[in-house]
Amino acid sequence: MSTNILPTIVNFLGNNPAVIILLIYLFGYVVWKIAAWKTGVDSKLFHHEGKLTYLDDVVKDIHQVIMQRDGGRPVILSDSPLKLSDYGIELAEKIAADEIVARYTMQMHNATRGMNAYQIQEYCADFCRDKLPADLENNYPDMFATLSDVAFNEGIVMEKLTQVIGIKLRDKMLFKYQPAVLPAEKLCVAE
Repeated sequence: MSTNILPTIVNFLGNNPAVIILLIYLFGYVVWKIAAWKTGVDSKLFHHEGKLTYLDDVVKDIHQVIMQRDGGRPVILSDSPLKLSDYGIELAEKIAADEIVARYTMQMHNATRGMNAYQIQEYCADFCRDKLPADLENNYPDMFATLSDVAFNEGIVMEKLTQVIGIKLRDKMLFKYQPAVLPAEKLCVAE
């Protein structure tokens, strides 16, 4: 029976050209509707993508305002190697950064053994940003209180202070354990 269906359909379509035209029209209509739907979806996605880009810009602007609450004074100069700005040096003195660095020198030496200067810089920066505040709060509450007070009085975020400590720690590691990497005059070390 199934072998007779196909010839019957072909015979029916051959005798009724209006049905063929109707099927072509329906096929074209369905394709047109799908294309219109897809175009609408693409248009909506483009519209939302524009909103997301705008929101991303707003978040970046807010972050910049938060990070520049101190009037935009940088604590680090982007010279090579990175070094403290005059403001960074002033903050280092206020927070007694050399005392903090002295407490972590041996720990950092063990952790950075075999690293090159760039890797030491990144390790010190990451440590100071991610672990130092909690470690100071737990083990050296007086030092943490000093950092908090300076951050509050200067109107800056703690991250600026940890950047200062990170540069000082990096310089101590390079000066003490790898003096051939960089001359001492390019580092911010207390002898």
